[in-house]
Amino acid sequence: MKVVRAIIATLVLGVILGSPRADAKNSPTTRELILLLAQVNAPDVEFNINRGLTRLHSGDMKGAIEDFNQSLRINPNYADAYYNRGLARANSGDQHLAIADLQKASDLFKQLGNTSSYQAVLDKIKQINSATPQPDHLH
Repeated sequence: MKVVRAIIATLVLGVILGSPRADAKNSPTTRELILLLAQVNAPDVEFNINRGLTRLHSGDMKGAIEDFNQSLRINPNYADAYYNRGLARANSGDQHLAIADLQKASDLFKQLGNTSSYQAVLDKIKQINSATPQPDHLH
């Protein structure tokens, strides 16, 4: 099935780039090409993760979260998807949901025996907690 999707994506890109309107001014950007390919490969978990990372690094937190959500719909126990969605949520200012995602990622990494990723996620949780202003309590 992946071969068929790759062939379709290649054909679609060929049509776009071979179009008479595909000059330097109207040529699609790399990001547009990535998003176009993503539509062809939407069911692929890794592709959604990679597209989400591209969006995360470009500042599109909402799009990144959507991509990580799609990965989690396909594989609800994918630790990297929880980790990356947690980063996107932290960057969008939603520390509470970010911590929940990172905690889920740490639990999954621990179950997998991936101690280095487990520890890295715990460190990220501490970093977010230390940067989050704590509410004042009245005594």
